[in-house]
Amino acid sequence: MEHIVKTRELCFAQHLKCLDNDSYIEKFFLYSVSPILTGVRPSALICFRHCCRNAWYKLKRKLCSATGLNAAELHDGRCSFSVLVYDNRLLFDHIENPNAQNILARNGYPSGKCLSEFLLHLKSRFSGDKYPHEIGVFLGYPPDDVNSFIETGGRDFLCCKYWKVYHNKQRAMETFTFIDEARSLAISLLTQQIPINAVAKILKAK
Repeated sequence: MEHIVKTRELCFAQHLKCLDNDSYIEKFFLYSVSPILTGVRPSALICFRHCCRNAWYKLKRKLCSATGLNAAELHDGRCSFSVLVYDNRLLFDHIENPNAQNILARNGYPSGKCLSEFLLHLKSRFSGDKYPHEIGVFLGYPPDDVNSFIETGGRDFLCCKYWKVYHNKQRAMETFTFIDEARSLAISLLTQQIPINAVAKILKAK
């Protein structure tokens, strides 16, 4: 199964390389947010090439409207810019976890319940091309795993795929499978001539 997933994603990556910037943005966006639309994750961090900046800003409203998601530009790197795409309710519920709140408080995040203020502080925490470790909280990683990652400096983990796992490996492996399934479905849909609204609707129905 793992080999099939990797092969399919490699083929999709090659497919994306052949597209113009607008088509690339649309398809890469929907592929990246598929685990959010299926309810597996609250958010996704998407790194777009700098040459796609104009296409992103042109299509941002259309893509957010089609999917019902929000997007916040977080960081400009040397080769790309990073956008956090999120389901407002799912992300807020995840951040409300007391363990997540403890991690954020230790890193200077404001108290209160305003998601926009949290995201503004997250944006300020980027340094050069280094991502703040607590970003895992915003990406839906289990807070215990985020905390252990910070404490160990990223060492001594049980397994690693979409994040480094330190606790409850079985639960993490199940989540990894759900993410793979969402992405595989997205690839199948995006390699056909299906409108983006229809792709989003099918993913949400899963």
